[in-house]
Amino acid sequence: MSRVIGAYICPRGVFAIESRRRGAGMEVERTFSVPAPSPLGSARDAAARFVGALAAQNIRGASVAIALRGFDVVHHVLGFPPAPDDLLGTIVDRELRRLEPQLADPPPVIAWTPLPTEAAPPPDVMPQRQVLVAACSPETIDAFDSALRGAGHRLLHLTALPAAIQRLEEELIDARETTAIVAPLPDGVFIGFFLAGALRLAVEPPLADADDRPDSASIVEELELGAIFVRQQFRGAQVERVTVAHGGDSFADVEGRLTERLGLPVQRLDVHGLPAAALAAMGAVLDAQSAHPLALAGSTAGRRPAGAATRLHQASWAAVAAAALVGAWAMFAALSARTAANDLRDARSQVQQESFAMLPMRATASHRKIVRDAVTALRYADADRVELQRALAAIAGAVAGPVRLDSLQLDRGASGWLAQLRGTVSAQSNGLAVQGLHDFYRRLPLRLSVEGLALDEMAYRDATAPGGAARLQFQLSFELPMGVRD
Repeated sequence: MSRVIGAYICPRGVFAIESRRRGAGMEVERTFSVPAPSPLGSARDAAARFVGALAAQNIRGASVAIALRGFDVVHHVLGFPPAPDDLLGTIVDRELRRLEPQLADPPPVIAWTPLPTEAAPPPDVMPQRQVLVAACSPETIDAFDSALRGAGHRLLHLTALPAAIQRLEEELIDARETTAIVAPLPDGVFIGFFLAGALRLAVEPPLADADDRPDSASIVEELELGAIFVRQQFRGAQVERVTVAHGGDSFADVEGRLTERLGLPVQRLDVHGLPAAALAAMGAVLDAQSAHPLALAGSTAGRRPAGAATRLHQASWAAVAAAALVGAWAMFAALSARTAANDLRDARSQVQQESFAMLPMRATASHRKIVRDAVTALRYADADRVELQRALAAIAGAVAGPVRLDSLQLDRGASGWLAQLRGTVSAQSNGLAVQGLHDFYRRLPLRLSVEGLALDEMAYRDATAPGGAARLQFQLSFELPMGVRD
């Protein structure tokens, strides 16, 4: 990988760097960009603009690493119980398809990468594997791949913007405390909250039109509200530092406002004056070089950890040896089992003859047990129904103001009902929408007994809500401990 073109591509244009490997590091030789006068309408328009930018810079036969935002690219940070990669991949695929049903036809391309874990989680918290998941439609991938191949270039790596920001944190910041990274990009600010060096929450408020620029007041407001959710969802974690990713002074007032409003130390991620979009392009190159890239497409898509094949080879030989031992033991056990089977058959015949007279009593006892179990089950079912009705009424009572519920899914568990609640919040601004969701989040436990209340998803939508200027979609999950018995 001697020379790589890194690019951040979004509906507002193409922003790229030309980089070279220098030993263990990377050198950025130049940057170039082609902003879009109006938002690009499709991935094919963006791919054509990118290929045109490469031709204008007289770049031929390049290896290209792209970080995408928009064009049907979605991403989530998910947590799962510890599991091997092969099994976890199946679970991630199923969960992403459930969260993004709009990508069902044709089936989306899904990629994921593991995130760093806490060195020593609290003893009362079950450790989880945190993963960053991204997906996009096959048409998006084909648009970039075919355009680059047609121009004589090679698609080395295609990833989502959060993966690029994650690599920037690992390579250029490497903070173990709770950190917020603010990247004022041309198509809207990206705010990422990192715990123990891993992205845990991403906030991406959209821009209203092509002439908008993210202002310092809105950035501070979004970061303050995001810090509230981090504290609620991650065992009281407090944001300890803010990093602003830009290379100029156009957002210098953000630092002063953050220090004044939040009282947090603020630093710049200033790499030779590169703007935030160029840093995102650098993150795409860093992700391509990672041992665990989040690769939606490109030659990095089939990469596996270096030790995986060796471990699999060793495990296969161990399995062969174990199978040979099991086979020898099975032959010996079969000879002993034949003799035991004959003895058991004779004993069973004698028992059946002696117990023939007890058949009527057994039938009566069995019938009484069936009736008793049925009555008990009806009692439990009736009690559960009444408690569930009360819980639904309490949930409905907690809905107020700008909050609207779209769906409520209930699954029966071992000790209650597992609830998954989806809804929207419409308000005059993004801050008011988040505040409305925060109020609903606080009211819910006051009205009914819930356990494990968690905010699974919070996403802004570009569509303007009726009567308002902002629309926020959310998903909550919790358990209703209602004494349900299997």
